[in-house]
Amino acid sequence: MYTPDQLHAKGKMKDTYKDIADNSHIYLICKRPKATFSNEDPVIHDGLVSGKIISRMGGKEIISEYTIPFSFEENEVSLNVAPYPHRKIQTLKADGSWERYWPSDMLAFHTGNEIYHNLEVLYVGQAFADGRRTAIDRLRTHSTLQKILADTMDEYPDDQIFIFNLVYDDYILLTSFDRRDKNSIGGDEDNARLKSIIDNHLSKKEVVCLAEAGLIRYFQPKYNEIYRESFPASDLKILAGCFDLDFSGLTVEIELSESPLKLYSERVKLKYHHIAAFNLADEEERLGFFSLSDGKEVRSILDDVIKMKR
Repeated sequence: MYTPDQLHAKGKMKDTYKDIADNSHIYLICKRPKATFSNEDPVIHDGLVSGKIISRMGGKEIISEYTIPFSFEENEVSLNVAPYPHRKIQTLKADGSWERYWPSDMLAFHTGNEIYHNLEVLYVGQAFADGRRTAIDRLRTHSTLQKILADTMDEYPDDQIFIFNLVYDDYILLTSFDRRDKNSIGGDEDNARLKSIIDNHLSKKEVVCLAEAGLIRYFQPKYNEIYRESFPASDLKILAGCFDLDFSGLTVEIELSESPLKLYSERVKLKYHHIAAFNLADEEERLGFFSLSDGKEVRSILDDVIKMKR
């Protein structure tokens, strides 16, 4: 998780974070109230530093206090709030140059104020390019991100954009048997269908496309309005291959219960753990999932793609 300005930062990631960044192809663009430091310098006492963070919601000022462990390192002589707009606190050396800094957006998590933990999902996207391009690579030149940033500055000047990188390494295949369902297929046809799904292991690209489709369908973010923008023709062809496998359901999860963060959208309630589950046994339901529609309007498009694939 990071802010858009970090996309162009020259700093070095910790190895744990870099591993996630290098292997993630799904990203969420989210927003929450912007946090800035009070212009009062922080107070250091008994190995802790504390200070005030200011935000606005609906034009109303909200003041919270953070506290984190702190001690000076070699050559550091003071800890101060950076000049306006007071977006970081920083340690200074004797010559007045800064050594370390802490962004206000990150220290806001240490205030305990829930407004900093709740993020609205605005857009779900992916970057793959045969596994060579990461989400960070894609976002550095992403037109939708630029649109979101421009809209936020104009319409929500008191909010801050954040980006989540998600890693979906593989998938779990689940099977179920219900002898009470008299309409389900059985015998050789059922065995052949199951064998086809097991033998045709989904590729990394297919997993990424399905994860993106599931999260878009679930959150229905305001900037994912046009399906063909979210899924270019090449990705639609990949999904057509998944359609051929005839699996009957899909579940995509986001688990944040080990963090203080919660996600929500205009269509989804605020919570730590999101389960996007879809029943795809019905053909039109399956088409609707792929098209973010009722399934009918893309019947001919998907038929054409499947014919091309074959």
